Amino acid sequence: VEATAGLSLPLWFGRLRAGQREAAARRRAADEEARGQRARVLEEVARAAARRSAAKAQREVLEATAAPRARQAVEASAAAYASGELDLLSLLDAQRLALRIARDLERARAEEALAAIELARATGAFSGGGP
Repeated sequence: VEATAGLSLPLWFGRLRAGQREAAARRRAADEEARGQRARVLEEVARAAARRSAAKAQREVLEATAAPRARQAVEASAAAYASGELDLLSLLDAQRLALRIARDLERARAEEALAAIELARATGAFSGGGP
């Protein structure tokens, strides 16, 4: 009676471990890239939110105080000019100031809208595509 036993070890075992190490390294690299992307997105969101907040604050100040005061100054200057108490240059200066404030208000509104779009895009709420 004769008995034989054999044990076969696959020669590719070393390659399998090398493949596993390579896959683990790729996964670590992908995780690191995802963390970097996440940090960039969070930074972009924070920057857009701060920009929007600053533009909103400027718009609110211009709407609440500067623009109404400038309009009142123009009205008062026009009345004073009509009654002969004020010269034309003073009236024109009041109108010029009111126009400058109106321009600044429109710029603040535009800046706020652009920052809101930037924030929406950074958060994924806006794709930028058309209808």
